[in-house]
Amino acid sequence: MQAEAENELGNLEPAKTLLKKIRNRAGLGNPVSTSKEQLRLEIEKERRLELAFEGYRWFDLVRTGRAIEVMQSCTDVQRTYAAKLTENRLIWPIPQTELDQNDLLIQNPGY
Repeated sequence: MQAEAENELGNLEPAKTLLKKIRNRAGLGNPVSTSKEQLRLEIEKERRLELAFEGYRWFDLVRTGRAIEVMQSCTDVQRTYAAKLTENRLIWPIPQTELDQNDLLIQNPGY
């Protein structure tokens, strides 16, 4: 995540150095990105591979604003469930018991 933060701040070289450490440890080549956008995708891919099956992917996609784009690209219904993901499904509803106990809470949009 430090590499991601450095990249978003426009510090490409420190971000590449951090990504390089991870990739070299795994016996992979150095990052080849030349732009912030390319490096963002490289970091995202590396995080996806490094943390596979640990449950972070969905939250990474929501956090970076790419959940709808990525999930809607999964259209092969023969191999995957392709429900239409909409903006209001990115966050969960606040439980009714919590809303009943706290008048300051407002239900999340779409629920």
